[in-house]
Amino acid sequence: MAELNKKLRAAQAEAKKAVEAVKNNKDTKKLELTKKVLDDTKLKLGKLEEIKAELEKESERNKKEMSEMQNQIKSLSVAAAEGERLAGECEEMKSELKTIRSENAEVSYPCRQH
Repeated sequence: MAELNKKLRAAQAEAKKAVEAVKNNKDTKKLELTKKVLDDTKLKLGKLEEIKAELEKESERNKKEMSEMQNQIKSLSVAAAEGERLAGECEEMKSELKTIRSENAEVSYPCRQH
C-alpha cells in the first residue's frame, strides 16, 4: 500500500511537471508531446487510484474475514473446554459405575451361596 502511494505521488508530481511544461512551452510539437505525456500520466494516475481502491476494499474484506475467524476460534475454544469438562465428568461416572458394579457383585454373591 505504501509503494502504491509512492507511485501515486510520483505520478501526480509527473502530471504537475507536465502541466507546467505545457504552460511554459511555446513550441507546438513540444506542446503536443507534453499533452500526450500529461494524458498518459493522468491515465496511469487513474489506474493507480482504481488499484488503490480495490486494495482498500480487499483489505476491509480480509479484516472482516479475520474477525470472523477469530470469533470461530473463540467459539471452538469454548466448545473444547466444555468437551474437556464433559470428558472429566464421564470419567468420574465410569469410576462410580465400576464401584457400583463391584458393590452389586459383592451383594449378589452371598445370595448365590445360599
